[in-house]
Amino acid sequence: MSRTMIVVAGESLIDFVHRPQLSGEGQSGPLYEACPGGSPYNCAIALGRLQIDVGFLCPLSDDSLGALLMARLEDSGVTALMSDLVQAPTSLAVVSLDPEGSPSYSFYRQDTADRQLEPAAVTAALPGQVEAFQIGSLALIEKEDTLSWATAMDAAIARGAVVSLDPNVRMRLISDDTDYRARLMAMLHLADMIKASDEDLDYFYPGLAPEDAIRRAMSEHAISLAVLTRGKEGATAYTASSLSASRPAKSFTGDDEEKGDSIGAGDSFQAGLLAWLKDNAKLTKAGLAALSEDDLTQMLDFASTIAGLNCAETGCNPPTREQVQGLAQDESQ
Repeated sequence: MSRTMIVVAGESLIDFVHRPQLSGEGQSGPLYEACPGGSPYNCAIALGRLQIDVGFLCPLSDDSLGALLMARLEDSGVTALMSDLVQAPTSLAVVSLDPEGSPSYSFYRQDTADRQLEPAAVTAALPGQVEAFQIGSLALIEKEDTLSWATAMDAAIARGAVVSLDPNVRMRLISDDTDYRARLMAMLHLADMIKASDEDLDYFYPGLAPEDAIRRAMSEHAISLAVLTRGKEGATAYTASSLSASRPAKSFTGDDEEKGDSIGAGDSFQAGLLAWLKDNAKLTKAGLAALSEDDLTQMLDFASTIAGLNCAETGCNPPTREQVQGLAQDESQ
C-alpha cells in the first residue's frame, strides 16, 4: 500500500458479555452477547468511524467469529492490513459488568488467530508510509508476541511513524513481572506519546502518585505527550515542555435513559486523542513538541466526547463523525 495511514496493532477478540436483561423465563443459565472487541481493535473501529484513514494490523481467523470481526472493520471504514485469514480460532473474552457498568474480563487466547505472528509477515503488511503506530494491551503480554510487534514498530518508525502506546495492563495475565516490565519499558523508550491509567502507573511505579509516575515515565523515556486517565474522574495531559491541562469526563446518559456501560471507553478515548491530533496537523514529532495548553484542553475535550458517547451505548460502540458533529451543533445552539 502506498498511502499514508494510522496503523493500530494488536489483538482482536470476541467479548462474550453477560446480559442479564436478555434472560427470559425458563432460562437455565446466564446469556451472553457476542461483541467484536479487543483494545486495539476497538481503537481502530473508533478511528474509522471518525473518518480517519486507519489500518488494523492483526491476523484474523477464518471461523465465524473472525468473519464477525472482519465485517465490523469493513462497516467502520477500517482497512484490514492482514487480509489473509488464518486457520486458528478467534480469541475470546468473557465479560462481567458490575452495577456501575464497569467490566471485568477473563481471556482465552491459547494458540488463537491474533497470536499467529510471523515477524516478516506482520512487517510486510505495513503500508509504505505510516503516520502513527498505535499499540498496547494484550499484544505486549506474551514474550513471543512482543518480538513480532516490536519488529513491526521498528519498521513503522523507519517509515515515518509517530509511536503511540497504551499499556492497558492486565495483571492477571502476566506470568513474569520482571520480563514484562522490561519489554514494555523498551517499547516505552520508542514512544512519542502514551496514554496510561492510574492503575497502569501504579503497576510500573508502585508507591508514586500518578502525576509523579507519569512525569517520571516522560523523563526516563523522552516522551513528548502523556495522558493520565482516571475513568469517571477525567484526564490530564502533559507535555515534555512542562505544560499540562485537565478536563472532566463527559457523560451523555441521562437519569431517565437506559444506562450504557464503559466497555471500550479507554479505547475510544485513545482514538479521540489520535483523531484530534490528526485533524489539527499535530500528529508529528514536531507537532507533539509544539502543543499548547489550549491544544491540550481541546484534545482532551474531544477525546472525552468520543469516550462519553461510547459509554452511552451498550458494549464498545463508538460514535461516527456525523454524530460528533451533530452533538457539537446542538451544544452551540
